[in-house]
Amino acid sequence: MNYQLIEWYRKNPDKGPACDILFGDFNQHRLSQKLISIMMSTDGKPLTTSNNSSIWPVVGMIAQIPHPIREYQKNIMLFGLWHSCVSPNPDRLLSSIVHDLMVLRAGGLTIDVGTESN
Repeated sequence: MNYQLIEWYRKNPDKGPACDILFGDFNQHRLSQKLISIMMSTDGKPLTTSNNSSIWPVVGMIAQIPHPIREYQKNIMLFGLWHSCVSPNPDRLLSSIVHDLMVLRAGGLTIDVGTESN
C-alpha cells in the first residue's frame, strides 16, 4: 500500500535522490507534517494522423511517493480530459480542476488506510 511507502519515504529522505522535488527548500518544513502534495501535468497528443484532433489529459501524482514509483501507471490520477481540434485555453482547462481541489483542501479528506496486519 502506498501509505506505508509514503511514511517510509518521509522518515528516510536520504534514500531518495537529492534532486527530488520533495526535498527542495519549499518542502523541507513539510516533511514532518501529514500533508500530501500533488504534482500535475498535461500534454496534448494527436489521436490519429488523419485528422487534427488531439486529447489533453490532466494527470497528477503524489509527490510523497518515491520517484520513480510515483510515475507507475497505478499511481497516476486523471483529473481532467480535453478533446478538441484546438489546444485548450489553460484557464478553461484547469479552472474546474483547481476549484475542486480547493474545495477538497478546505473541507479536508480522511482516508481509512485500514489496520496493519503482520
